[in-house]
Order: sequence, then C-alpha cells, then structure tokens
Amino acid sequence: MCGRMVLDVGYDDLGRILEEVQDICIPPHHAFAWSPRFNLAPTQEAPVLLREGDEHALRLHRWGLVPRSAADDPDGFVQRYQTFNAHAEAVTASRLWGPLFQAQRCVVPLTGWYEWLERNGAKQPTYFCARDRRQLFCAGLWEEAPTASGALRTHAIVTCESGPFLRRIHGREPVTLGPAGVRRWLDPESSLDEVLGLLAAAPAGRLDAYRVGPVVGDGPELIRPVSMRRTLFD
Repeated sequence: MCGRMVLDVGYDDLGRILEEVQDICIPPHHAFAWSPRFNLAPTQEAPVLLREGDEHALRLHRWGLVPRSAADDPDGFVQRYQTFNAHAEAVTASRLWGPLFQAQRCVVPLTGWYEWLERNGAKQPTYFCARDRRQLFCAGLWEEAPTASGALRTHAIVTCESGPFLRRIHGREPVTLGPAGVRRWLDPESSLDEVLGLLAAAPAGRLDAYRVGPVVGDGPELIRPVSMRRTLFD
C-alpha cells in the first residue's frame, strides 16, 4: 500500500522532466501553483497527468478517489474505504474501478513513498524511490464528482503485488511505468491487453530503499537516510 508519498519538484521542473524524459509537452495554459512536498497524505492535493483530447495536461486532484455518489462526504468515504489505492487485480471487475479503468486513466508522478518496517516491536519508516533518484510515474485512475462548490477531482494510485525487492517489507507496491508505459496507459486507443500488461511490479533495478527518521512535518530532511548505508539492503 502507498499511503504517504513525496514529490520533490515544483510545477516548472515537473513540466521539464515530462518533456525531457517522457517526451510529453504540457501547454502553458494548464499551469498551476505547486511546490515540492515531502509528506503527502490521502485527501491532500497532488498533480496528475491526463490526456484531454489531443493534449496532455497536468491537473491538481485530491488523493483518494471519491465516486459521484459520495461527493457529499469525500473525506469520510476515503477513510472508510481506503480508496487512495486501487488493487490491480480488481480494476476490471470492480464496480468502482472498472469504468474508470476503461476511460479515466491517469499517471501520478512521485519521487518516492514511505512504508513502515516492523522491527523489535517498533515501526521503522522506510523510503522507496527510483534507484537513479529520478521521478517515478505511477498508474492511476481518476474521477470527477459535481459538488455545490464545483467539480471535485480525485484519483487513486494503482498497486500490485510486490516484486522480490519490495516484498521483504510490504506485500504491495505502486505500479510504476516506463516512458512507453506512460503513453500506453494514457492512450484511449490502447487495447485492454496492452494496459493490463502494464500492471506489474517494477523490474529489477528500478527501485531503491533506505531507512529514514520519523515522517513528521514536511521538508527535505524527511528523506535523509538515518544510517551510513547507501540502501536498506546493502
């Protein structure tokens, strides 16, 4: 499960990374204010990448998917049903996820996320990120629900069973996408088999992990290692 995440770049840098790494250009009229965050939690806003017609767009969505039927109590729904993650195994058959999987896929950029490893009765925060320390791009689903104050746009991160690297700490991991996978996931013309084929654990060598201190507050100090070892598994 991915319940706290990091996106350590601002809007302009994120747009540059998308253009350089993913060959995706975001039109300037989509701009919004966004600063680096190191402790993003469900129900908070985060950038997501969408296809809107022939364009790609970055939008701010609340993390934790809320269907139209629950728009009057979004926080309660997310807390009750834990809809900040969507299990890859359920995205085609679920009444909640199935229609979104068909038509409302998004990509969630992040730098890393936290899991808590239990050791000697205490929980040690562990930070997961790309081995090359670049941004990760995760498969997501999104929804828009009308409310009295305007449209409520929300999203969930798709997770799958963990691969061998992460399984030692947690049973699930976000579905991370390579450049070709990002385009395929967002393309409304992609076949069902093509997008289902993306729902897999990260390939060997993509991820890294190390222990960090208490995840309290918000700042770059949260992702500093607490030991001299370069990674958790050195």
